[in-house]
Amino acid sequence: MTEDQLKTRYLKTYFRLAAIFTTLILVCGVVFQTLNSNAQTEEEQVKSTYTAKKAKINDSLAQTKNVLDQLKNSYTEAAQQKRTYQEEKKANEEDIDKNNQTLTDYKYAVAQLDEQIASKEKDIATRKEKVGIILKQLWQEKDSSTIEILLNSENFSEIITGLNQLNTLEDSLLENVKSLNAAKALLEDDRTQKLTVQKDLEDSQIILNANKQKLEVLVSEYANNEAKYQEDINKKEQEAKQGQDQLAQLQKDQESKLADIRKKREVELARKAEEARLAALAASGGKPTAALSGTNPNASSLLKNNTGSTQYGACNSMTMPGVFPVKFGELGSPADGALTQKYGSTTLSHSIYNCHNGIDLANSCGTPLLAAFDGIVYASDYASGGYGNFVVVEHSFSGGKLYALYGHMKSKTVLPIGTRVSKGDIIGYMGSTGFSTGCHLHYTLIDGESLIYDRGRAGSSPVGLYYNPLDYLSV
Repeated sequence: MTEDQLKTRYLKTYFRLAAIFTTLILVCGVVFQTLNSNAQTEEEQVKSTYTAKKAKINDSLAQTKNVLDQLKNSYTEAAQQKRTYQEEKKANEEDIDKNNQTLTDYKYAVAQLDEQIASKEKDIATRKEKVGIILKQLWQEKDSSTIEILLNSENFSEIITGLNQLNTLEDSLLENVKSLNAAKALLEDDRTQKLTVQKDLEDSQIILNANKQKLEVLVSEYANNEAKYQEDINKKEQEAKQGQDQLAQLQKDQESKLADIRKKREVELARKAEEARLAALAASGGKPTAALSGTNPNASSLLKNNTGSTQYGACNSMTMPGVFPVKFGELGSPADGALTQKYGSTTLSHSIYNCHNGIDLANSCGTPLLAAFDGIVYASDYASGGYGNFVVVEHSFSGGKLYALYGHMKSKTVLPIGTRVSKGDIIGYMGSTGFSTGCHLHYTLIDGESLIYDRGRAGSSPVGLYYNPLDYLSV
């Protein structure tokens, strides 16, 4: 077959595959639109459900807040009234103390007046008795005394003087008794007045004591009200906190469910995209289209050297044939070691669809891992069920991009994402992390156009259409 015939055949195949691929894109577009629509509907249902739940809790919180505000107002009023009654009770107790002291003073004064009155009465009685005796003697002996005075007197002047002295004595005694009676009357008046004040004080004391008891009851009552309102406030605040916690949990659950829906959609979209790519690859008979492989305009000449992919067995549907614009041996060795497993079909349960999508190079742990070509550190992560610690280096060529994955590393690379590396630079060290039975390097080459990888999700692994590293490496 001439080269022109080969070109004509290739162009026919290309246009046929382009039509198939276009159809697949349209179908995928419908599928993706349906997936997005279904996911959006599911998201709206989740949001609607949680909105209703949150609205119910918010209504309950609003009622709780109203009750809480009322309780706080009642508590404030009860506390204020309690303080008012406490102040009145304190003032009342001070009045009782003052009244008691005044009452004690009055009782003492009345007792003193009683003593003075008794003394006056005794003095008056004594004086009255003396006056009576004198008057009786004067009455009984008036005539003889007068004769005796007259006989014993030397002159008339002495007689008059004697009689006057007797009358004066009588008058003095009578005046003295009158004075005592008047003093006694004053004492009696004072005593009566003080007894009246004492009675008023005793009555006042009864009222004050009654008021004290009343205030004690009121203080106790409002203290109990205050405690009860505080207890109710604590309960309502606890209810409000529980409501807020429920809202926070609902929000968290909603975000989690929405994240699950979006994640599920992304996984499904990725799966559908991969199925479309694989279907397009299968339709091409194992030969990729330009859109899938990233081949250059001279791909027709490279197809001549394509050996096909039938030797890859289970890997056939995921394998990019040797049409990448890189010559054999242009990629350097990624590590020193013995080739322990080639690219192709395998029975290992952990491999993708029983396909070993790379090569294994075994050596001691700590053996340096080298950049096989100039590139940029694209990703660094850990996948516990597969690659373990891995690093991905992005290599750019005129025909597209190639991603080289280094798996089972001893530890993550110290090179930050975006670091430029040159062919032969150390990017890490051989280890046995992830699903590994010993120290080795798992080296995979992924087509740039088909790469599916979420660098923002920890633990995710890159997937896509693969190249057989032995087609390009000088191992």
